[in-house]
Amino acid sequence: MSHEAKELPNGMAEQIQGICRRAYRILLMSGYARLDLRLSEAGKVYRIEANPNPQLARGEDFADSAARAGIEYGALLQRIVNLGLRWEAGAAG
Repeated sequence: MSHEAKELPNGMAEQIQGICRRAYRILLMSGYARLDLRLSEAGKVYRIEANPNPQLARGEDFADSAARAGIEYGALLQRIVNLGLRWEAGAAG
C-alpha cells in the first residue's frame, strides 16, 4: 500500500520534487503524470515508475495525493481537462 512519507529531514521534500521534475522532463512527459518513489530508512530515494496515465478514480493514489496537496477532486479533473485544452503538438510540459 502506498502512503505519504512522514517526518522527512529538512530539504528532503525539495530534493524529491527536483528528482520528479527532472524525470518528467527527461522522459518528455506532458500534462499530468504520477511518479512513484521509495525512500529507504537511510534516506536514499529510489525512482520506481513514471506513469504518464495514472488511474484518476477517487481513492486512487493520484487523486489521494492531490487531495493531500489541497486540490479537491472536481478541481483536479478540471485542471487535467484544462491542460489537455492547452496542449500543443511539439510543446514541452
